[in-house]
Amino acid sequence: MFFSDVSAGDAWQPESAARYNAVNSLLRSGSISGTYESAVNDCRVEVFNHSGVTIPAFTPAAVTGCHLPDDPLQRNCRLAGKVLLEVVPAQNDLLPWGIVIQDIQPGSSGVMTISGVVPAYFTGNGRAVTPGSGGLSAGNCGNGLTLLVPEKDLPGLIVLGGGSAAFGDEYRGYFKLEALSMTLLQICNGWQPDSEFCGRSDVPGLDNIPRMELEIPEALTAQLLDIHLVFFYDRASKVYSVKLMYDLPEEMVFSRYIGSFRYGRVTQQYKAEGESDKMIFGNEWYLK
Repeated sequence: MFFSDVSAGDAWQPESAARYNAVNSLLRSGSISGTYESAVNDCRVEVFNHSGVTIPAFTPAAVTGCHLPDDPLQRNCRLAGKVLLEVVPAQNDLLPWGIVIQDIQPGSSGVMTISGVVPAYFTGNGRAVTPGSGGLSAGNCGNGLTLLVPEKDLPGLIVLGGGSAAFGDEYRGYFKLEALSMTLLQICNGWQPDSEFCGRSDVPGLDNIPRMELEIPEALTAQLLDIHLVFFYDRASKVYSVKLMYDLPEEMVFSRYIGSFRYGRVTQQYKAEGESDKMIFGNEWYLK
């Protein structure tokens, strides 16, 4: 349906029923709200700020559950997919998250976008974004794809609804690096995720290397850290040991570079060729 514009000085004419109803429809749908929220093309949910701090507009919030789950009204709303969700500021991507489109005070309700194009503040210039302790950061992987970076006093634009895996195929072999949070990662067995061992080696006493975790200082989360399996040798006891580390101490005897870690994301570099492969060090070590 086409509605022509009018100019100043044109003779006034009463609106047709079609135009009147069309304007009412737009107003009811929120397409004309007079605020920046009207520009968002998204899927929205009602949320309740369950934290003790304000969640600023255009920042990530994580869903922690249903608000007043035993309330009869909430139960009915859940059947329609319109339940009121409890959220807190997102610190990582371990919980479902979205972008709030208005400031939400503690103990107050608001609106959050969970898919579609939405304005958001973030740092970095990678092709995807993920939440961290300092807000959204852009890198090589995440649930949100970047369209426009923030500039001056304007947020950027992201597309929510993508996969959480890194771009490219996920590694599923031995000695797999896996981020557990923005500051915690582990090395595990990608073939058997529940195994207590992350892989095998030819180092005496370390035929099976246990899975390990590594805590990164929060001050280093923005740095690209190289992650290594680092081996040590105690000459007195003639025993080898191994640690997962982001630095290489002088007292080590040898190491193997596994991948990198930044902003709660890992990039796998070491990749075993098959299920029977193990790390071979050969002449890199010897026993006294």
